[in-house]
Amino acid sequence: MACGQRKVTISKCQKFLGMIDYAPHNLMLNHQPGDLKTLLNFRHNTFSATDTLHFIRFLRNYYQQHDMLEEAFL
Repeated sequence: MACGQRKVTISKCQKFLGMIDYAPHNLMLNHQPGDLKTLLNFRHNTFSATDTLHFIRFLRNYYQQHDMLEEAFL
């Protein structure tokens, strides 16, 4: 998501965090299908609502198999 003007990127990240109640880890692990409906309106530059849903699905699957995201980068 870090694409474009810094001010706009920060604003979009704050908007996204507000949409997920400032609990990204909880959303990744515990969301129900209906919980993601509000994210269908989120978009930033080339990062579409579909990208957002795929990103969340990937992270959920990842966290079901790993304890920390750091392991993905090792």
